[in-house]
Amino acid sequence: MRFGNPRSTCERVWRYRSFPWLEDLWRDLRFALRGLGKTPGFTIIAILVIAVGIRVNMAVFSVLNTALLKPLIFPDQDSLVDLVTRRLEAPAEERVTEVQDMARADEQFLESGGI
Repeated sequence: MRFGNPRSTCERVWRYRSFPWLEDLWRDLRFALRGLGKTPGFTIIAILVIAVGIRVNMAVFSVLNTALLKPLIFPDQDSLVDLVTRRLEAPAEERVTEVQDMARADEQFLESGGI
């Protein structure tokens, strides 16, 4: 009967009865922290870059969440319209007509119970 090396048998049993991935993770973390401790300038820059990246990600998500994902806070959202459209390249006569049209639209809006 052959049993083999007692040390390798102990290691195989240890591998089955423990969490080797957890010990590997702990060993890798200690190695990373030891390496970062040797280069404090790089460590500070790396932490700052990660912090700025997280903050920018949060800001972009906040803007997109507010602009695209959340519904509008107005009670009657279907009644909102775009009131002003400008064409600066239009001739002066057309711009005067647009101003008169806008004035009429303002009057109609006020008559309909606007602000």
